[in-house]
Amino acid sequence: MIRAGAEAVEVIMWLVMRGAMAPEVTELHRNYYAPLVTGMGLISMVDEA
Repeated sequence: MIRAGAEAVEVIMWLVMRGAMAPEVTELHRNYYAPLVTGMGLISMVDEA
C-alpha cells in the first residue's frame, strides 16, 4: 500500500470483483472521464453464468 498509494485498495477491489464473475460477461456501459488531475472510470457488466 505504501508504494501503490491510496488507490491500491480500490484496484484490489476491482480485481476481486472481476475474479468473482464468470469468464464471459456482457458489458452494459463504459465511461471514462478525465478531469484536470485524476481520471475516473465506470464499467457496468452482467455475469452471463
